Amino acid sequence: MLGTQHEIQTLTRRLFDSTAVISEFDASNRVSPFLLGEFDFFEAKALGETFVIAACRSATTDLDAIVSQMPHLSRMLGTRVVPYLPSLEAADRRWLIENRSDFLSENGDAYLPFLGLHLRATARTRTQPHRTFRASDQSVFLFGLYTKKFTAADIRNATGLSFGSISRALQNMVRARMIDFYVGGKTGKLKEYFKPDERLYFVEGRRLFGRSVVSSLYTDRRPDSTEAPAFISGLSALGKRSNLLGPNREVWATYERNATRIPAVSDIPVRDCRYVVQMLAYDPAPFAPSNLVDVFTMLVTIPEELLSTDERVRIALREAMEGYAWYQD
Repeated sequence: MLGTQHEIQTLTRRLFDSTAVISEFDASNRVSPFLLGEFDFFEAKALGETFVIAACRSATTDLDAIVSQMPHLSRMLGTRVVPYLPSLEAADRRWLIENRSDFLSENGDAYLPFLGLHLRATARTRTQPHRTFRASDQSVFLFGLYTKKFTAADIRNATGLSFGSISRALQNMVRARMIDFYVGGKTGKLKEYFKPDERLYFVEGRRLFGRSVVSSLYTDRRPDSTEAPAFISGLSALGKRSNLLGPNREVWATYERNATRIPAVSDIPVRDCRYVVQMLAYDPAPFAPSNLVDVFTMLVTIPEELLSTDERVRIALREAMEGYAWYQD
């Protein structure tokens, strides 16, 4: 049933409302056992309207019977009921429209005159404009990357971000089709987010991630965690996770807001400094498994020219990312 719910929600968002919400609808006390065996019921909220979708359980449907059942179901449930049908032939679609019968179908046809909609499966949808992540978006993305299912409260507890920033980031990722959600919980209003495709989530997140390193600070002594949380980063982190020999100057990273708490180079030339500290746009601490940054932060703090041209770095990355099914170079 969850698969059907997700399928309908994905379809309605793609066709006509990117913020549509489909949730389970309990019809057990209002319709006959026969109809409960014929349909799965979902509540739909889209374009300012609330209605019920009756998803046919059988792949072989008697359209005449289904159309005649919808007014009966609407009376029993006290609201408009729209059938969700298997893929339709052109003749069936034409017959439904001629009879002014609302419907949604698996192949993307929709006739919902009460919403002002008559859509063919071949209709093109508007693509979302490209926009890189803000710092808060970056943190929300990273939390989602390492978590199967999550709520806004989970992200808040882990990162300390405001609910407003979290909500905006989640909405942006829903629009980009990186994540989706179910609505449930005791109140029926709790949104639980998930990734329909983990590899797509990684690829799209990497494309939109934007600048991670704001600036770099050179120092002649190793960062002290008592001064500011700092973690081994970039090529140094890759060296720790693979057989690659790390750089002579050890690379560390911290949140840019910690910059004033780390002593900069004093009386020696920058070229002689043994450490470089990358100032990140987001706080890496919630995602760092130990004294290393997380693997995605490691990836985006390695210079792009090395990622694209140095085969030793590419081999080391494949080695370091071997346990992450979502990774692709």
